[in-house]
Amino acid sequence: MALISIVIPVYNGAATLRACLDSVLAQTYRDLEILLVDDGSADGSLEIGLDYAARDPRLRVLRGDHAGPGAARNRGIREARGTHILFADCDDICEPELAEKLSAAAEEKTVGLALCGMMITNEAGRVTGAFREEGRRCYARAYATVTLTKWMTNPLCGGVYCKLFDTRILRENNILFEEHSTYAEDFCFNLAYLCHIENVAILPDLLYRYYMGRPGSLTEKNLREGDFGKLWQRRQEVIGRFEEVYDTLDLKETCPGAVPAFFWTQAADMIALSVRRETDFSAFSADMAVLRRTPPPRNERTGGTRPEGVPAKDAVSLRLMQAGRDRALWMYERGRRRLRLIRRRERGGT
Repeated sequence: MALISIVIPVYNGAATLRACLDSVLAQTYRDLEILLVDDGSADGSLEIGLDYAARDPRLRVLRGDHAGPGAARNRGIREARGTHILFADCDDICEPELAEKLSAAAEEKTVGLALCGMMITNEAGRVTGAFREEGRRCYARAYATVTLTKWMTNPLCGGVYCKLFDTRILRENNILFEEHSTYAEDFCFNLAYLCHIENVAILPDLLYRYYMGRPGSLTEKNLREGDFGKLWQRRQEVIGRFEEVYDTLDLKETCPGAVPAFFWTQAADMIALSVRRETDFSAFSADMAVLRRTPPPRNERTGGTRPEGVPAKDAVSLRLMQAGRDRALWMYERGRRRLRLIRRRERGGT
């Protein structure tokens, strides 16, 4: 059996780490190396890891100063001994057959990426949703068309969990996580990897339990407190990565409107973020001026720059933003936000 390395970055994850490690050590695929990369934890996570490592030689604990999950994962990539790498988060759960089934799917020489479905869990551990794709093998280019169009609505496209990566491909092409980013670093990693593989094996099995809604996360903190201009600049960098893959895989004919649609999706998300963050109209209007400084890409299919490829309600917001009608946009978006909050309360959310 080929050795598989499971890389788990942890930063102050003591509350959930034991359950995660128990699920990894219970894998039916036994030829494993588990790399627990401690990112300078101060809550006992390191001690938990060392205790588990003393009881199971397959687990190695790598200590480091706090540098973020990207740096921790990159260290795991550099030190992994396995032919393939799985990534898991310290507050998630791996189903027992995760490694075994992904390994079997990746046995064909031309399969560079194997992935499976995932369940979404809440704070109580209850499954609240699931994402899966139809089981199949396909060219990386065909899979990329799905990734390019669904990444905002399907976590399978954006995350690195429930995916088995070839270690050789990662190292030969120097594919690493962006260490100083707090937005879409997983997605950019996936995009870079897709450019260097031939085929993808997709399993419909739900083999990973992902905890969604981590309160107080670094990403959440940056979105709430970060400078709007810098946050939008990061979105533009991600759009650039997106466009590079689009060109590398020659997707102009199969996805002619993908790049502008991706741009408009990012812009719509930034408008919604501004409404959540800002408490007065003048601050919101200043944010919209930042968005208008970036010229939108031209749609290769229509030749225009009007918002397309987004929900109709978002298209309304984007057109108001383009036209400089900030007061109307402010009222429209605040109304949408109030309605979303009411509906969430009706469903029993917070």
